[in-house]
Amino acid sequence: MIFARRSIQSFIDGLQGVLPQDALVKLVEKLNRNDRASLDFEWEIAVLFALNRVGTIAYESNHGGSSYPDVTFSLPSKESIGFVADITSVSDRGLEEESPTRLFSETLHKKARALSIPGGFQYRIEGAPEGRHYRDRKVKLAIPSRKQLPGFLEKHVVPWLKEIKTKGLKEADITIEHAIVITYRRDATTSGGGYPSYTAAYSLTRNPLYTSLKSKASQLRNSGFDGCRGIILCDGNCDLLKSRMIGSANYSNHQIIGAFLRENSSISFVCTLWIEQVGGVFNRPSHRQLVMNLFLNPGARFALQSELVKALQEIPTQLPMPVNDALNASHRIEEGKYGEGQSNYGGYTVSIGNTSASIRISARALLELLAGRVDPKKFAEDHDFALQTTGTGMNNPFETALSMGFATENIVVEPQPDHDDDWITFKLRGPDAATSPFRVG
Repeated sequence: MIFARRSIQSFIDGLQGVLPQDALVKLVEKLNRNDRASLDFEWEIAVLFALNRVGTIAYESNHGGSSYPDVTFSLPSKESIGFVADITSVSDRGLEEESPTRLFSETLHKKARALSIPGGFQYRIEGAPEGRHYRDRKVKLAIPSRKQLPGFLEKHVVPWLKEIKTKGLKEADITIEHAIVITYRRDATTSGGGYPSYTAAYSLTRNPLYTSLKSKASQLRNSGFDGCRGIILCDGNCDLLKSRMIGSANYSNHQIIGAFLRENSSISFVCTLWIEQVGGVFNRPSHRQLVMNLFLNPGARFALQSELVKALQEIPTQLPMPVNDALNASHRIEEGKYGEGQSNYGGYTVSIGNTSASIRISARALLELLAGRVDPKKFAEDHDFALQTTGTGMNNPFETALSMGFATENIVVEPQPDHDDDWITFKLRGPDAATSPFRVG
């Protein structure tokens, strides 16, 4: 998920009575499938929620055409000023099916681990542009598609790995079809790889961004609405949508959207939304924030009024801080974890003095421990508490507090409504005569 599941539930609650009940139920059902499309519907619900906080919305209204825009928006005090828009997300899914670099790397290392091969691997995958001319180009890497990749690795890479294992090689190299080079070093502590960017746009029109815009423009033209039309484009894990890099041979999202708007006077604006990691320098903690760009079409049949520009610019301020960017949200979907929010499991803070102690752990982790879903030994290992069997890690702070004769004085829950876990802090004080020797003074 992009936002915490608790936040998404608050979006759903906020749209009760705004969207038709059957439409909201369908959106929630699609969210609960926990598949790749769930990310698209998460964005749709979030944007609808934000727009409803700054204006008046109607969902999939009939304007006399054959298609129904996702949202019809108007200002509360000026119902004559408004727009229709489709909300969609764009991803590199199709490109990744053709050039599955992540699957290549994961499978390579999985096969090596299965054979207990220590060390690290480096790989280089070549690629070449495809297309009849420079305006129609994209890069295709020299690896098979996602469906064909497992068989390709079994044929070319697994025998090489078995040779490394059997012969006890300290280093080895393999070149596959003059296009893929893999290097193995037993003494390496890291692994990595490189390849030409296959998500960069070498064509103004042959890329996921333009394709998505073109499709939505056609749907909006068929809506029958005679006024401002827009497209709200959200990041479903698309490098091009959030990239600021421009090369001599590739196009930026600004150039692609600009070209699209010049060719489509029926579209008044394009709004892009994505998650950006900020901070993390000078010992400052990093955090994620929602970023928006608004592209106005100077050649549009209907110009977007300044009041509507201000309303659209309010979208990021109406939504909570994201917990994931689209890349990590996509990974959680692939790992089957989209249906459960992220936990603080494994995190803790400890402060122990002569007469008091404070121990903070995940509230969900504690509940799972008490419910028997987590084995106490695993709980200790995951929190790096010392075990008698290993002697590694810090002393279990709860054991330390008990051995000092401390007793629970207070338990404080720190709610985190925009995250999917809370912190629970145990305040302990002692020594307590209930569990320690009597004393004088």
